[in-house]
Amino acid sequence: MSIAFYSGSFDPVSLGHLYIIRKAAKLFDKLIVGVGKHPTKQPFLSQDNRANLIKKCLDGLNNVSVVTHIVEPWKAALENEATVLVRGLRNIEDFHHEWNVASYHNTCGVDTIFIMALEDFKNISSTKIREFIKNKEFDELKKFVPYQIVKHLEEINPRGE
Repeated sequence: MSIAFYSGSFDPVSLGHLYIIRKAAKLFDKLIVGVGKHPTKQPFLSQDNRANLIKKCLDGLNNVSVVTHIVEPWKAALENEATVLVRGLRNIEDFHHEWNVASYHNTCGVDTIFIMALEDFKNISSTKIREFIKNKEFDELKKFVPYQIVKHLEEINPRGE
């Protein structure tokens, strides 16, 4: 059985992330989405909240599960019996960074596969999405995150007048 691990902070999960999840789910028997805790960043949403929100967006993806982890992605992959890390790429800068990280992961016994983002999602980042949230720009937000996430964010951070 081929098992892959897709790790990220997913703060919050975007349509670009879901695209990578759907593509990877087709390539592997099992895909585990690992919601990590970045050691230097203060998250907008709690780790458990991010994991639960991702689960709400996985309709029809029966071979995908979601876990949380606090260790490096390659360690979390091995702990979950995955031998492949999935990484999404938006641009050449992402590639240069991920290539170097993948080389290290390879020495730890984990291969890496890269999946290119759709053109529509190449210029968006979680940082930009959090800006939309902070500024309560929910109409703009709908272009980049699943409706389940927008609904949740509107509930915890109403527009106000």
